[in-house]
Amino acid sequence: MKLSSLSVVLLAYNEEDLIASTVASAGRYAAQSAEEHELVVVGFAGCTDRTNAIVRELAQDNPRLRLVLQERHERGYGRALHLGIQNARCDWILQSDADGQYDFAELSKLLPHTAEPKVALIHGYRAPRRDPRERLVMAAAYNLALRALYRIPLRDVDSAFKLMRGSVVRALPIQSLSGFGIAELVLRLLKAHHRVVQVPVRHLPRAAGAALAEKGTTNPFGLELPNLKLVQGTLGEMVRMRAELRPGR
Repeated sequence: MKLSSLSVVLLAYNEEDLIASTVASAGRYAAQSAEEHELVVVGFAGCTDRTNAIVRELAQDNPRLRLVLQERHERGYGRALHLGIQNARCDWILQSDADGQYDFAELSKLLPHTAEPKVALIHGYRAPRRDPRERLVMAAAYNLALRALYRIPLRDVDSAFKLMRGSVVRALPIQSLSGFGIAELVLRLLKAHHRVVQVPVRHLPRAAGAALAEKGTTNPFGLELPNLKLVQGTLGEMVRMRAELRPGR
């Protein structure tokens, strides 16, 4: 099946080695999956490599490609997610990261669920997740905390491969600055009685660069330790927003 229109939103921070191939792959499968499509790359103004410059160069030859800049004072994954959604113009939005760890061919697994009128989000969970052991442990702890605080009915909540109904998610007031923004998006959809379904998708080992959680972090023992400031921000928002987002409210 084909969608009427599809925006592919890619969040990119210091991904100069991967951004061109990721954009090419996303564009190829978007063209196969929708009558009309666009590619929106959310770059960070404080980026320290050529990621943003490469996207600008690619956009000169590709009218479907746009770069949207996240300003320095708006830092945070949740802000990038919100910015990407608000700048997407099409009926459906596929959000992913520009890290080359998602196979865009897996979009075909998500498409059949778009025929269900009440479905607002098709969540692709990584099966299995191809990340270092330390990150897997942290992710497992995060997902356990989400289930304990919110009874969120998804596995691998922070997976960055999801297909969303544009008209619904553009109306959501995503407030989180951190990676908790993904969970906030899901929780707001559920509170508004939209359907959220989940589908296993292929996940690939990172070929180059570093995950956001490791960028700018010193790993003294050779371990891929998370950025503690990011962890603190995520946990803080998770607890602070509980009164607004928890079930039954």
